[in-house]
Amino acid sequence: MKFIFKTFIAAAFLVGFIVGAASQTNAPASSAVPDWGVGKRVLLVGGGMYHDFPKWFNETDAATLRGAGFAVRYSTDADMAAQWLPEADVLVFSACIGWHITPAFKAAYEKHRAAGKGIVGLHTGLWISWPNWPEVNRGFGLAAKSHPPLFQFTIQKIVSDHPLSKALPDEFTLQDELYSVQPFPGGVPVKVIAETSVSPQTHQKHPSFWVVDEPGARVACIAPGHDGRTHTNEIFKRWLAETVRWAAQPAQ
Repeated sequence: MKFIFKTFIAAAFLVGFIVGAASQTNAPASSAVPDWGVGKRVLLVGGGMYHDFPKWFNETDAATLRGAGFAVRYSTDADMAAQWLPEADVLVFSACIGWHITPAFKAAYEKHRAAGKGIVGLHTGLWISWPNWPEVNRGFGLAAKSHPPLFQFTIQKIVSDHPLSKALPDEFTLQDELYSVQPFPGGVPVKVIAETSVSPQTHQKHPSFWVVDEPGARVACIAPGHDGRTHTNEIFKRWLAETVRWAAQPAQ
C-alpha cells in the first residue's frame, strides 16, 4: 500500500513538473522585443482617444505594410517607441489627445527628423493635440482641430508630377472624417498633392495628402483614417504603402 501511495505521489509530481514546464515554455513572452523581420523598418506609433488604435492603426496597417514588404513594429508606449525609433527607417505617427508623451520620445522624434529619416503623419497624428509640443504640428506644416460628422466625400488629386502622385487615382471617395486642415502657425512649407471636396463645416476644400517641401525632409501626411472603412480600403492601403516606401528613401 505504501509503495502504491509513494508511486502515485511520484507520478503526480512528475506530471505536475511536465505541465508546469510546458506552460512556462508556451507562455507568451510579453516583455520580449518583437523581431523586426525583413525589409525597411517601419515603426507605427499610435494611441489616444476616440479611435480604435489596436484594430486599425496596428493590426490592419501593420498587415498592409508587411504585405508590401516592410518590417513593422507598433507601440503605444512613448518610452518604448523612443528606444525603437533609432532602429527604424520610417515613423508612422498617429498618436493624439490622451497619449502620454515623454521627454525621451520627443528627443528621439526630433533626432529622427533632423537626420532626414522618413516620417508619415497619419490622421490623428495631424490633430492639434499637444499645446506643450507644437513642434510636431509645425514640422508637418498643416494641422487640424475640427471636422464635421463622418460622411462620404471626394478626394481629388491636384498634383501629378510628384513621385507620390501615382499612389492615388485622380479622384475617389471615402466615408471618413474630413479634417479641416489649415496652415499651422510657423509651419514648414508643404506641397499639397490631393485635397477634399467642399466641407459642409467650413464650405472650403482642405488638403488631404501633402509632403513637406524643404531640403533634407522626408515627411508626408495622410489626413483620412478614422476607422476600418478607410484602413481596409484598397486605395488607402496602396496609398499608405507607397507613402511609406517614398519616406524610406534617403532624403535629398
